Amino acid sequence: MIPKDTQPSKAGVILLGCIFICCYVMGFAFPDWWWGTHFVAFLPGPWDIVLLAIIGILLTISWITPDHPWLQKIAAISFPRLLERWLPVLVAVLMMLFMANFPIIFDIYGDAYRFGPHLKEVSQHSWTEFFQVILSFDPSLWGGRQMILECVAFFSWLFQVTNENAFDIMNIVCGGLFTGVWIYFILDTVKNRVWQVILTLAGLTAPFMLNFFGHFEVYAPVLLLELLFLVGLVLFNKRPDTKKVLGLLILLLVNVKLHKFGILLAPAWLIIATGYFFKRFSHRIHTWKFVGFGVLAPSLAAGLIVYFFVLGDHRDDRSLLTEALSLDHLFLPLFSPDPPLNRYNLFSPNHFFDLFNLLFFWSPVAILVLLYVLIFHRRSIDKNDRNLVLLGMTMALFMVAFFAINPLLSMPMDWDLFSLPAPALLVITTILVSKTENAPVPMPLIGVALSLALFCLPAFAIHTSPASLSYRLESLCIWNFRSYYEWTARNTGYALNLAGEDEATYTQRKSRILKKLKPYALPKVDREYANLLAEEGRHLLRTKKQPEAALAFLDTAYYYYPDLNVNIAYLMEAHFRLKQFRTAFQYSQKMLALEYPDIRQAYMAVMHCALEAGMYAEALEYSSEYLAQWPEDEKIREINFRLLTGKDLDALKYKFKLRE
Repeated sequence: MIPKDTQPSKAGVILLGCIFICCYVMGFAFPDWWWGTHFVAFLPGPWDIVLLAIIGILLTISWITPDHPWLQKIAAISFPRLLERWLPVLVAVLMMLFMANFPIIFDIYGDAYRFGPHLKEVSQHSWTEFFQVILSFDPSLWGGRQMILECVAFFSWLFQVTNENAFDIMNIVCGGLFTGVWIYFILDTVKNRVWQVILTLAGLTAPFMLNFFGHFEVYAPVLLLELLFLVGLVLFNKRPDTKKVLGLLILLLVNVKLHKFGILLAPAWLIIATGYFFKRFSHRIHTWKFVGFGVLAPSLAAGLIVYFFVLGDHRDDRSLLTEALSLDHLFLPLFSPDPPLNRYNLFSPNHFFDLFNLLFFWSPVAILVLLYVLIFHRRSIDKNDRNLVLLGMTMALFMVAFFAINPLLSMPMDWDLFSLPAPALLVITTILVSKTENAPVPMPLIGVALSLALFCLPAFAIHTSPASLSYRLESLCIWNFRSYYEWTARNTGYALNLAGEDEATYTQRKSRILKKLKPYALPKVDREYANLLAEEGRHLLRTKKQPEAALAFLDTAYYYYPDLNVNIAYLMEAHFRLKQFRTAFQYSQKMLALEYPDIRQAYMAVMHCALEAGMYAEALEYSSEYLAQWPEDEKIREINFRLLTGKDLDALKYKFKLRE
């Protein structure tokens, strides 16, 4: 007899489902805010309406249809042993074909933009270099990243394919193995066929799976090895033996080698190893009491010491204007930095909202199922079940760590790194389902789970369309400017150029973006908004040859950030073209003060402007300063001599036109 509280009311399940569906409706209605659920909004018409209509019909049918005995019959269907054995392989192969044919068409997430210049190259490596990397251990935070990139380069050399092809092969193979392991784990852990389908969808439709779809980053093998360790943990608890302990130790070391956050898996291994080799302690350490006081509390204390006293990140300025060391800006600051970076810190509403959106990247179906089990079947669960204790502890460690980590590229752009807790979520959800799978699966829950899976499909679809992806990236930039702030201008440029639209559409989109961002722009300190304005000014100045129109944007950019070096150069150029040489000279002096684009070219600009303006005394001063550093420059030496002697000064400005 199922306990009373494990018989959920239909209304309660529908209410839970409505909360999830509402999040996706909000994403469709307000895509610039709900970046974790807004994918449907960027489907080309009329596909967005068609998908919403299908989901609406599915929800209506599942919510008004009573639970029938045939659901139990489906749940108890028996597969032939051969089919069940090969089903993980079959699904993995199909998923690999899907990954190969629907990759991300333009990748700027994570550090993918860094690899762009080298993707079409074939790397030059050797077996010696490969084994040196594999057998070495780099203790730095980014050592694992470097090792994976070296492996990609090695495979590029070995098979004489481009780095892009090597990345694709790595992603597809890791994605296929991830899929196969996931399906195998479901079949081994849960026998109810309905739950098996739901859990399969929870994993394969989760947006974090984009890591395997042609994403030029290092997280595909990291996610695979993490899943292998967690599944191995569950298999060990089912049938403990020494080989599994040692196998899990090897998996742990590989996880740490691939990514330093793999160390978060270590407490789970230490507990099972201690319990296995010292059985008298086993019943004491596999409890939430021990985990809470023996692992989580010390880990939190150690983290706080590092945060406050070692790195001092509680007062970090979060600014990326200058080159940062590997551990700089590792954690979000506790106190707000100066504007405009003050809108994002450890406890800011924007950070919490980003984390909420991130949950939908991990797996909305898994979170729905997890909440359903915890709310409606909590009495059926042994809270001190070994798997739940170890997986819950691991999940808690991941969540606390990633709560504090600084998303250096902004959370929407750094979703790949922040997807690392997803395998733990999938595995713990599956274990929870296995404890309650004998209870009937309500029709409303099935409808909501299928609907959430359908809501996730556009996350993959829009990444195959330049236009859809362009508009999604534009939306992310608008949210980023209001919150994390950094990288807004760069990513907006990528977004606008991706669609390949005509100039009128481009200008209209750029104007719309500037209008949306203006209420949040701050005078004198807003580097990103000034960059957007300066880029528009550059377009008018150099492409359209309209210096007067360009000045409207360049002057406004100067108002929002007076020290933006590239904008100062454009202002100098615009005034120079308008023959306003004295004003151009003033901006060239600012270029010299900022040493932009470098000190030698800045000197050239200030001398040229001075000569065009007839400011010969100033030209003499700067030419003398220049020759003090570069006395070998014959052209400037001649200009300096003629300025000293006063010979044919009006013709000196033409000397710059003769320089290469």
